[in-house]
Amino acid sequence: MLRHFNGTEERYLTTQHERDQETGLDYRGARYYDADVARFLSLDPLASGFPEWSDYNYVMGNPVRLIDTDGKAPTDIVINGINGSSRTLVTDKYDLTLNVNHDFGGNEKIGINTYAYGNEIGISGDYDFQDGFGATGGIYQTDLIFKGGEYDNYVYSYINAETGGGVGMTNKSNWSVGLNGNSVIGFGSEPDLSPSSVEGSYFHVAASFDVNAKYQIGLTAQLSFSETWTFLSLGGTAGLDSNKGGANGSIKYGPGLTTMINEEIPTAERSFSDIFINASLHTLSIITDYFID
Repeated sequence: MLRHFNGTEERYLTTQHERDQETGLDYRGARYYDADVARFLSLDPLASGFPEWSDYNYVMGNPVRLIDTDGKAPTDIVINGINGSSRTLVTDKYDLTLNVNHDFGGNEKIGINTYAYGNEIGISGDYDFQDGFGATGGIYQTDLIFKGGEYDNYVYSYINAETGGGVGMTNKSNWSVGLNGNSVIGFGSEPDLSPSSVEGSYFHVAASFDVNAKYQIGLTAQLSFSETWTFLSLGGTAGLDSNKGGANGSIKYGPGLTTMINEEIPTAERSFSDIFINASLHTLSIITDYFID
């Protein structure tokens, strides 16, 4: 459908690009855009940088958050107001700066906060006293894929050490040692957090329920909190328990410490062989990423 115009001011519409009156198309510099179908009419010259998206898509299907100023790639929108105020809509590319006669009352960055997900394996041990109180400790390797930033789609690995105490549903002393496997999802408190921001101390709260026959089999759920991240882990454990033929539930909590194993490098700066080897060594995390995306 062609658009109709009442005056020359209407020639410049979305992102201040000129709309051709005969065809109804917007000229974006690198290619023409059809607002009726929200698609460009020719291939993206930077399509190789967005392999998961159609070569004809507009701002990765998110026009509320992103704009495309030249028909090549989505951009940040930085709006500078008066009295030093501003609003920034965060993207993964570069900034477009606009100036308006409005006081925003401060400087605010608006964007989708960083998130990450992956898998975790480790070994843990517990000792519960007869009065129900107990102690716990464990060491784990966590593999995370970060989404929404320059470290996107590369698996980073961490070693986590935890200690703590808590209460259990037992009336006699018992010990247990188990292997743990969990799925993990994390939410950052700020946009564009780097993988190294996960490092450091945290506090965890874990709930578990175990059934003990010849061996211990159980389910676990854990929340971990740091200054910038919140992680939820769900999974199971299998191992040995001195309380044969019974069941036990517990809630344990305490401190933890995370250390990153990988070197932090933006994904775009990594070689193809580096990315391929990383994906090969972390197949489970890559499979998880495929199904979540």
